[in-house]
Amino acid sequence: MFLDAWMLTLILVPVIYYLVFKPFASQIEELKRSEKTLLSSIETLKRSEEALRMSEERYRSIVETTDDSIYLVDGNYKYLYMNEKHRKRMGFSGSEYVGRCFSEFHSDKETRDFIEKVDTVFQGAKCLRHGHPSERDNKHFLRTFSPINGPDGKTIAVSVISKKISLM
Repeated sequence: MFLDAWMLTLILVPVIYYLVFKPFASQIEELKRSEKTLLSSIETLKRSEEALRMSEERYRSIVETTDDSIYLVDGNYKYLYMNEKHRKRMGFSGSEYVGRCFSEFHSDKETRDFIEKVDTVFQGAKCLRHGHPSERDNKHFLRTFSPINGPDGKTIAVSVISKKISLM
């Protein structure tokens, strides 16, 4: 009986090893390789996220500290964004301007002129510049209207940079 058990063990151990343990060992090795690849991808993603965060901080710093007014409007002439300079110029302390129409804060004449420029950009103009006498500030500005395109290449908003100019 001892001899039979020993012979059965001698036969079953290699069979069990090749049928059960060897496939698991291969799967474990494959999982380890996948884990190394995944960890490498996570590290790359972390570095990319950090680079993006730093880029966004630089952009935000430039836009928020410039002496020019910068704002975005949608196709309905509603404000989407204003930098700090423009918010102060308009008398806003926070984001209460978001979703409000240009026409709420400007005369009919200024609104008609603004709508004409925004519509021109939405209709395919790359960029549009013009002088603008501001009734609010009693100063002259050079405004640049530029398209903001979505992933499909269609214009989804217009950015406006308004720079104070001196007339001699």
